[in-house]
Amino acid sequence: MEKQMDVINKVHQLKIKAVTNKEKSVCIDPLDDSPKMEMNMDAPHQSTVAKSMQFPPSPPISVEQQDS
Repeated sequence: MEKQMDVINKVHQLKIKAVTNKEKSVCIDPLDDSPKMEMNMDAPHQSTVAKSMQFPPSPPISVEQQDS
């Protein structure tokens, strides 16, 4: 429990330091015991895939006139 509190305190102090330090850009490094995220860099991004897909043209919009 005490180790968790130390980790939370360190993270909190780094966030406070980053927010209050207006002269410099601060990069908060992840702690050593934080989970590492693996990314597949070869997978195409969904926006790139959507742009390359061919869609049929939309049908024209017909406007009905109301009788007065």
